[in-house]
Amino acid sequence: MRLFGPAWDSKNEKRAIKAVNKQKDEAKLTHIAKEARCWEARRAAVEKLTDQNTITDIAKNDINEYVRIAAVEKLTDENVLAEIAKNGFWGVSETAVEKLTDESVLADIAKNGYWDVSETAVKKLTDQSVLADIAQNGKEGYARIAAAERLTDQSLAEEIYADIAQNDEYPSVRIAAVERLTDESILVDIVQNDDDSKVSEAAVERLNSKSVPTGIAPTDEESNESEAEMEALLVPSDLPELTAPDAGEGTASEEVVEAPVIQSDFAGIVQHIDDKKDRKDSVESPTDPNALTGIAPNADDIKVRKAAVAKLTDPIVLADVAKNAKDREVRLAAVTKLTDENTLADIAQTDEDSKVRKTAVEKLTAQDVLITVAQNAKDKEIRLVAVGKVTDQRVLNGIAKHDEDSKIRKTVVAMLTDQSVITSISKTDEDSKVRIAASKRLTDLLNRFQLNIDF
Repeated sequence: MRLFGPAWDSKNEKRAIKAVNKQKDEAKLTHIAKEARCWEARRAAVEKLTDQNTITDIAKNDINEYVRIAAVEKLTDENVLAEIAKNGFWGVSETAVEKLTDESVLADIAKNGYWDVSETAVKKLTDQSVLADIAQNGKEGYARIAAAERLTDQSLAEEIYADIAQNDEYPSVRIAAVERLTDESILVDIVQNDDDSKVSEAAVERLNSKSVPTGIAPTDEESNESEAEMEALLVPSDLPELTAPDAGEGTASEEVVEAPVIQSDFAGIVQHIDDKKDRKDSVESPTDPNALTGIAPNADDIKVRKAAVAKLTDPIVLADVAKNAKDREVRLAAVTKLTDENTLADIAQTDEDSKVRKTAVEKLTAQDVLITVAQNAKDKEIRLVAVGKVTDQRVLNGIAKHDEDSKIRKTVVAMLTDQSVITSISKTDEDSKVRIAASKRLTDLLNRFQLNIDF
């Protein structure tokens, strides 16, 4: 038990940090940075370290992301920073990228890295030929857009925006490119042909936001003609029309009955149908599935909202619903369809409902994401579920020694294989149940070892 342990090893954050701040000896600070139970104390010790080898070790291996970030901020070796930038995780990688100065390394990360890391790298580049290559061939849509924004060749930038706006797989990325386009013919093509209503709407807004050229004012006849041409562009005549249901199948408001509408108005029609069953049926077989984007979080009947979620396929939209829908059942329905590990990890740690959090963490499979949740989730039950799926013994050793919850430490002890770590826990853990669990685990391992010898 740690009844009289050193102050820096206290579970009380303020007490531990206060003790660390008084410490000046590098060797003792190194020991604290690697062994303190409280991650805040380890981070405080890291901030006082000067030895680059020790800092590198912590930057790569500490079980807590915030401690690793603190270590990365003190690194000076470009090769180490490059390695962490390419192989680290989330904020750790971004911090390393921000410290890098080698243009060739930054270019590689910008072109081949993932998510925000690649975009951060792009913003540090200046070579126009490198930026052009990333804008045309980069792996991440947002990185390509960021690279195009830094090009001095505006015709090339416009060509890249058009390519992304018309071809990127993610609607949110296409929208970001649409918002930068100036070519009206391409914008009109997107209005007519993009299969996501939000992208089409973004193209309409972009067209409508373009300034009217100055010069001689048109005559009334010319003005009417111009407006008619624009209307024909923005509301294509070849799109199928939707009409309100017959009176026997549900009642619609007058404004819906009187005027036919294009597919992008489908969400509005569903909101006007009074009969809940008819609204649910309309959602389950819509003319335009993309119109479900607005229905999923906003319909006034929960059955309609859940039915809309069941039909959604766009991962960006699903993520938005899973994070922001007001009803637990709607968020839960969206979470069960999510596959993006980062989004699931965020929901597992932040959603207000325990069932939604648990469902999200149960869907996780990537070890690096599971490790982050197991180490950092505030909800101990979520950490417990994540811990049960972690396989890295080094990480499990750290959790068994440092997690503040005795139930989690006890659970992890039963998963350990390092006899020296288990022995240490059986002697030093402050909770008797954890020490007993460690002793039992040690006995089980020794018996298994003896059985193998006898066999």
